[in-house]
Amino acid sequence: MTRVREYRARFTGVVYPGETLRVRMWEGPRGVTVTAGAVERGDTRAPVLTGVVGIRGTGATEAAG
Repeated sequence: MTRVREYRARFTGVVYPGETLRVRMWEGPRGVTVTAGAVERGDTRAPVLTGVVGIRGTGATEAAG
């Protein structure tokens, strides 16, 4: 059984074919926060994908589900 309860993400920018995406993840109050940016365009300034991974056993996502 996996600990992942849910995964929510949305594109916040355009991704072009052939671009390299750098994914960053860190634990926060709602689960694991995920951002991805295009390396060729200075990925720290303009993320192209953001999301949250809800983990089983963390109160924030259990209450929301």
